[in-house]
Amino acid sequence: MSTVFEHGPRAVAPALPLGPARRVGSRRSLFLKAFCGASMAMFVLLGAIALFEGDPLPAPAKSPAEPLWADAGPSLYRLSLPEIGTAQGLARQRLDGARQDVLVLGEGLGARSYGRLVLHRAGPNEGPVGSFYLDLARMAALGGVAVTRSGLPQPLQTRFGPAEMAELSLSQGERERPCTGLRLRMQEPDVRVTAFVCLPEGLRESAACLFERLELDQTRADAPLAALFARAQPLRTGACVSRQAQWRNGEPSPRIPPISR
Repeated sequence: MSTVFEHGPRAVAPALPLGPARRVGSRRSLFLKAFCGASMAMFVLLGAIALFEGDPLPAPAKSPAEPLWADAGPSLYRLSLPEIGTAQGLARQRLDGARQDVLVLGEGLGARSYGRLVLHRAGPNEGPVGSFYLDLARMAALGGVAVTRSGLPQPLQTRFGPAEMAELSLSQGERERPCTGLRLRMQEPDVRVTAFVCLPEGLRESAACLFERLELDQTRADAPLAALFARAQPLRTGACVSRQAQWRNGEPSPRIPPISR
């Protein structure tokens, strides 16, 4: 019989140390409690997922992205060079009012003659004009052509005011050829013109006449642009026509500054 100690009115048996069997049972009880708690948390999580899958929250409405540029139909400008032909032109317009007209002469850099001219009418928040090389490189890239080398731009007087002209080396794929780059900035309105022309060796100097042969469709142009061309009309001379005749007759012609090497 075990000993019983009296402590006050009631007798209390002393606690006995846990044996191995009771320690194992306690561990199992703790494991079962942890397992039940984890299972309950899993059921709550799965229920929440099912709830959201069955009744998803509405996604925020997205406004359709507006294009930066929109097609503006045929170009306002016309250009014809006897050495190449008549340019094909298209235009695009930006939401802030900026406009680009692109005129293309010929069928690519591999053709006997080829030219590309971009007239950019600046918007209200237009940035400053870049360097001659960068402006020509950006313009050429729009047509899939790279400017590999550029000479120093030289001044060129036109009926629209002073312009710049220099020799370029252009490449497209494995083909590379010498061409002439030109840049002009018209005033009121602000129209920034970049161009390159690739002509056979005997006619390359006629690139200087590019801006003299540029025409405007007066029936579709707005008043400021029509006024700009009207102001330039009296300044047109027959120099380009006479020069072209001289070159075809084999007489000396002015030279475009060569590419710096």
